[in-house]
Amino acid sequence: MLPTIDQGPHDHRERPIREPILVFGAPRSGTSMLFQALSTHPDLWSLYRESQEVIEKLMAPALERHDSEELTAEDLGPETAAQLARRFFDHVGNAEAASAVRSRLPLILRARLNRLLTAGGSGAKPASIRIVEKNPQNSFRLRFLEGVFPDAWFIYIVRNPAPTIASIYRGWSEPRFRLYPVPPDFTISGFRGTNWAFGRPPGWRDMNGRSLMEVCAFQWRSYNERAMQDTARLGDRVMRIRYEDLSERPGEVLNSIAEWAHLDPRSLARFADRLPVVNTWSRPSAEKWRSLAPQIEEIMPSVAETANALGYEVVPSR
Repeated sequence: MLPTIDQGPHDHRERPIREPILVFGAPRSGTSMLFQALSTHPDLWSLYRESQEVIEKLMAPALERHDSEELTAEDLGPETAAQLARRFFDHVGNAEAASAVRSRLPLILRARLNRLLTAGGSGAKPASIRIVEKNPQNSFRLRFLEGVFPDAWFIYIVRNPAPTIASIYRGWSEPRFRLYPVPPDFTISGFRGTNWAFGRPPGWRDMNGRSLMEVCAFQWRSYNERAMQDTARLGDRVMRIRYEDLSERPGEVLNSIAEWAHLDPRSLARFADRLPVVNTWSRPSAEKWRSLAPQIEEIMPSVAETANALGYEVVPSR
């Protein structure tokens, strides 16, 4: 059962969005895979994409000030919080409830369709809805998001560092993940691009001159250390799940999430045996990272403490 939350002077019926489910974790940890599954639930409205456009356009001055993907409670006033909640309300859709045909579309096509359907505003929606939202950058924004959604629930996905860091490393070669220009004097050994891939954790400039694999290890460690720190006080409002459990026993994990979040598990039954493949050209495999094993072993000492804190046994090789 979800514990009762003190709603303050305004209960959830006066909010456009109530008890949203916010999914986060380090890049390449399975957040998209889970998000696609949850986005098909008829009780949950969704952007069907990450929330950068909704959050970052409004919060651009604060992001520039932080020089990273971090947003804090101090960046949020009551008016901005109300604006963000309304922006989410206006931009989310519910393809599952609207059409069974749409629900079978891949996530990227559902996102495009949703943009068309919501281009004119909120459309015909109930006064208060429940959403599922996903963004790895949420790892650096939990207190900020609590200010927007005081009754939010959080799903934190963790994954063994070796395959995750290997997947982040491969992602740096894909233009779709390289979102942020780096200064002309910023160099990454072994990388010739001019844009930073995935999110920029606080302190990213300290990686100047480091190898690409060191940068990827820094990203994995930074996302998880901040997530562990800021979820420690959330109690039953956060559910931490392992990527390995999600990929090996999706039905069991999804049933647990449904029970925790008060969702009908029958609407997720299609994923009982296999979750959708998202943002990758091949099915997930526990062994794909081994082609990068020598470089991965070099950086394992830098992530061992964080990995062990997450329940992954890592013995530094040096």
